[in-house]
Amino acid sequence: MLRRRTRQSLCEMTVTGRRPADRMDWVACTWEVSQAVDEFFDSWKGPFGIYGEFRELGDRQTYFKAEPLVGRARVRHALRRVLLRRPYPRLAEFENLSWLAKQQFAVAKPLAAGVRKVWNGIDWQFLFTERFTNAQPLVLPGSTPDEERITELAREVARMHDLGFVHRDLHLRNLAWRVSQPSAGANQEPRILFYDAWRGGARWQSRGAAYDLLCLSKGLASEWGESSVDRFLGTYMSSRRRRSGMRRLERAVQSGRRQLA
Repeated sequence: MLRRRTRQSLCEMTVTGRRPADRMDWVACTWEVSQAVDEFFDSWKGPFGIYGEFRELGDRQTYFKAEPLVGRARVRHALRRVLLRRPYPRLAEFENLSWLAKQQFAVAKPLAAGVRKVWNGIDWQFLFTERFTNAQPLVLPGSTPDEERITELAREVARMHDLGFVHRDLHLRNLAWRVSQPSAGANQEPRILFYDAWRGGARWQSRGAAYDLLCLSKGLASEWGESSVDRFLGTYMSSRRRRSGMRRLERAVQSGRRQLA
């Protein structure tokens, strides 16, 4: 059973789907993708476990991520859903990646996300994203500090924070570098690729921009040394367009760096 609905915060038109026999509900970016999800679960043999692998979805090459919700995690996310009206993690990631894509950030395009319902809540969740073939880790093992990557990272994170989006899981493992160069005469496209964006969002967060910066500072210091952190933070601070609260942010970052040291 497929239904259409409009949600301006995601795509121009999103589609919801439901398989009553399997107790599966999902949201997809297009009608065709939603039909492909339905067909995917027609041939699904389970089990409803943990997955992080490449799968075909219709005629698309995708990355399929799924995991069960059990024990305390199920209770915690159920309470977040009821009390804070926050979506379950994979649905939240679909929304956040869609929002970032709409703002011209480089992300693995979200295609569909959903949950499996049981009598006492949600026990399994999944997400399909487009497969990126032209990306590599932001920091390669044994590499030396890369000025271009540090500068691009700082500017993209500054732009993200200016738009009111806090990632809250901004570790190096959740970032990649787009290898292919834009063609001559084309608009410069962002080369920092963002992954795993379910924790934060474009709304008030209990942990703000300083938390994102400290997560990155810790990773950069470990891989490329403290000088790379200084260059990253300097470029970030000068790239911010919304200047309100910047002194407070600088103090929070400085304090956090002292504690990390």
